[in-house]
Amino acid sequence: KPGQVTSAELSKFTEGGLINLLAQDCQAVLEVGSFMGFFAMAPFQLVICTVLLYLSLGPASLLGLGILALNVVLIESEGNKVKMGQMKRNMLADSRVKLLNEALQGMRTVKLLAWEAFIEKRILAERANEVTTLRTMAYHRAKQAFLSFGLPTVATTATFVLYRALGNELDAATVFTSVGLFEFLAMSLVILPNLINEVKRVTISIKRIEKLLIQDDTFNP
Repeated sequence: KPGQVTSAELSKFTEGGLINLLAQDCQAVLEVGSFMGFFAMAPFQLVICTVLLYLSLGPASLLGLGILALNVVLIESEGNKVKMGQMKRNMLADSRVKLLNEALQGMRTVKLLAWEAFIEKRILAERANEVTTLRTMAYHRAKQAFLSFGLPTVATTATFVLYRALGNELDAATVFTSVGLFEFLAMSLVILPNLINEVKRVTISIKRIEKLLIQDDTFNP
């Protein structure tokens, strides 16, 4: 597409922005698209596991379902923070790559005027801001991972404690069946928030790509 658009249309985009479209945004679309079939099964798996858990543990299963539902809300909150961080990171990356390309294209001037230290300082400052944003995103993703894989164990344990407190007997068949169902249920509840997060991320990328694709080009079939 960059080879087909007119110079006037192409001037609306920086070189850094075009590089990030190929290196990051197109990759995001590819990654999310490859998992859409797996995501489509999650709602059906969620409904089936919920019904089977209630038949197995009765009202006690509602406690575990409540904890897992709360977990979804917390994961979604962290996902929104990751989304905001992704938008900020894209802007910082565009700015850094643009500055770097300008420095490379004007290398003769940079060397002639001995601006190496100045240019390096500017590039490192841009990179430092980008790294700070990446570190913040990694922190929120780590919290997401903990909520996704740690809290379901708490929900399973709390459900068994309540089931026993209600005067029911826990036998091996009930325990192993319920643990398996909770694992499938937790997987579904983890997939759905992640699906929402990934859709948000790929939506940002698609909008960035769309700005380039809708430009008029010089090729007329």
